[in-house]
Amino acid sequence: MPLRFARLLPPSRTDAWRRPLWVLLLFLILLLVLLLWGGGACSGQSSAPPPNLLLVVIDTLRQDHLGCYGHQAHPTSPRIDALAASGVRVDGLIGVTSWTMPSVATLYTGLPPAAHGVMRMSGKKAELRDAHTLASEMRRAGYATACVMSNFLLREERGFDEGFDFYQDAPARKPDPHRGSSADEVARLGQDWLDQAAAKQGPWFLNLHFFDPHTSYEDQPEFSFAEPGYRGWVRGGLDQADYRQHAASASERDRAQLGAYYDEEIAEVDRALGQVLDHLATLGELDNTLVVVTSDHGEELAERGYIGHTRTLHFEQIDLPLVLWWPAEELHGVRTGLMSQRDLYATLLDLCDLPVPLGRGTSRAPWLRDGDHPPPPQQVFFEVDFLPVKSGAGGPIRKRGIQEAGRKLVLDLDSGQVQLFNLIDDPAEIHDLSQDPAYAADLKGLRAALNGHVWYRP
Repeated sequence: MPLRFARLLPPSRTDAWRRPLWVLLLFLILLLVLLLWGGGACSGQSSAPPPNLLLVVIDTLRQDHLGCYGHQAHPTSPRIDALAASGVRVDGLIGVTSWTMPSVATLYTGLPPAAHGVMRMSGKKAELRDAHTLASEMRRAGYATACVMSNFLLREERGFDEGFDFYQDAPARKPDPHRGSSADEVARLGQDWLDQAAAKQGPWFLNLHFFDPHTSYEDQPEFSFAEPGYRGWVRGGLDQADYRQHAASASERDRAQLGAYYDEEIAEVDRALGQVLDHLATLGELDNTLVVVTSDHGEELAERGYIGHTRTLHFEQIDLPLVLWWPAEELHGVRTGLMSQRDLYATLLDLCDLPVPLGRGTSRAPWLRDGDHPPPPQQVFFEVDFLPVKSGAGGPIRKRGIQEAGRKLVLDLDSGQVQLFNLIDDPAEIHDLSQDPAYAADLKGLRAALNGHVWYRP
């Protein structure tokens, strides 16, 4: 049949059946191309590569001994201060406790001590058993994960290595980890691993845990913060027995000298951290790295008759530093408002655009990204349930506390003592207002919230 007539005839049943299939197939191909090409824009997700995460935990670091938090006695933290100046400094991060193991367990899991149960220095309650640690979640998302650990309480066999491809705790296995300095070793091991991670060209998560500010406070050769004319009992490298012997009678000059050696330890870590940051810059990795600096707890330096931690829930032991630096996100400024340490887990995952498992704290990423975003009103809870394992270290310590809107309440479970502080007028927590009739309503409300919270139980 001539072609001109064939075009005028109706299509056969076979042709009529095939034409819609070809149209449908063409539509599906076009749709797939559009999704692949513009899916990131349609979903609101960035096409930028996922950020690296460098989480720096400085053991026993008091917030108020960093320059960026107003410390002026000694230049302890020039590199951290520089990060804060061009990043975000948070004023209001409150730790869940005043000693290492439950604090780091919360940092790694987003769970309170009552849920993770890590509240002893030995036995089953000294082991972290959780399948959704921060490292585990980041590894599931394709991150290479590593930790260099220098605290002997967090060695690999205790479960804190969960989710890490590489967990190096050699700095924590020294004959006496309290003596000398491990900062350079932590920095060197971290840099060695970063060389390998950068060669693989994928996102990575590295946790560096520096132990130096923990007792004993060493006289660091590169720093000269101590008073040359001092002739008292304080010197670098004392052991716990010396601290306990003199703590209650320490004079103002003794406390200043003690603080000077403590500050030298911080400065040593700051110097070592600077080496890591410089190495990242050399590798070309720094600009796409979220750098986070925090601590597990603080330290009392004889202000209340004790040297160390675990004994109280005062600000010097649970007010934690938090500095975040990330040029890709242009995080800038100071964020002032209460934030629980358990929210760091969700916040870090959120900042890396990763999902947060349910029940693991609240992300504060919107607040950190936008200073105009109001921080939600929040109550923060903290507790210490510490059972010493060494003879002569005192009895068990069991205290619980709550803080909100400039008020703080602490309950001693053993003595029944209640302390109430007005943090606006009394930030040093000196004046107990629990018997002041003017604060009766505050006391009642905080006690009710304290009683309604789920606490750790042995």
